Amino acid sequence: MPDSTVYERYYRAASKYDLGVAVSGVDQERFRAAVEICEAQFAKDSLIVDIGCGYGAFLNALSEAGWSRLAGVDPAPQAPIRALELFGLDSVQCATMARAHLSAPLADADVVSVMAVLEHLPQLRQNMADLLVKLRPGCKLLVEVPAVEWFASDRSEPFGEFSLEHIQFFTARSLCNFFEQLGARTMHVSTVELPAIHCGTLFGVFEWSGHLQPLHEVVPDTGHLLETYVRDAHSTMQRALSRVPPSPLVVYGAGSHTARLLPQLGSPSACEVLAVVDKNPNLVGKTLGQWVIQEPATLQGYPEVPVVISSYRAQAEISRQLSAQWDNPLILLYETPE
Repeated sequence: MPDSTVYERYYRAASKYDLGVAVSGVDQERFRAAVEICEAQFAKDSLIVDIGCGYGAFLNALSEAGWSRLAGVDPAPQAPIRALELFGLDSVQCATMARAHLSAPLADADVVSVMAVLEHLPQLRQNMADLLVKLRPGCKLLVEVPAVEWFASDRSEPFGEFSLEHIQFFTARSLCNFFEQLGARTMHVSTVELPAIHCGTLFGVFEWSGHLQPLHEVVPDTGHLLETYVRDAHSTMQRALSRVPPSPLVVYGAGSHTARLLPQLGSPSACEVLAVVDKNPNLVGKTLGQWVIQEPATLQGYPEVPVVISSYRAQAEISRQLSAQWDNPLILLYETPE
């Protein structure tokens, strides 16, 4: 893996977490479940600091549920602006986890939320240990990560959980092991199904003891769930590749799916990728392998060239958008992505 500074540059320069214009249905499900946990675990006068808050959607959900003492930090440079524009939140600051204490009242926090964060951390144990020692003893942590228990599904995106950004993986047992070895007591753990993406999410609430020392010995976990997921994902990807014609084409999408797809297109299809396009302005002009990512208008220079829609969850919507603007043949890789 690259050095942690490479990840920090990525989240500053290529982030998608400050581009939101509306809260997705999946995020609404996640936040609804998280608010229910908060209502059962935390008083409404608690000071809650959300680390990795993006454009403030979860903070807004907390505000609507009755919490008023709220703050957030995120490394995405436009996060504070978007939080203010979308939700009227003026307590979101741009900062990394390592520097969050300089921008948010961590030392006084009753609750620190780290939702959809741990899976991104290249130095997980050190990163979390550095955060914990900045908190007061008794501070609670609300944690959310993708649930390995839900990875294996016949409708899962192939290797989709192995996103470019996701480099740590947890079952309920391993999440509890992790925090208990750092001196945080487990108060709650649960998984929540996310039917819209045929997967699930894992929540935990932990209480910081004030000491970086194990509370007890590790309870063994098993890796068979990930092995099953890898086997099934490989089969799904091979079926998708069989739909790609051995001809020049354009790839639409420059995310994790494309990063996994491009190395596979040299064989057996041996097709020529003429361009990679994406509508995310944070990606346009950057490189993905040997390709410079271009904006969608580039398609006008490739009339009649097939366009492979390199997305699992959004391929139907992307297909509708492209069909309304261009006459290129569209190649969908999956039969039942939704």
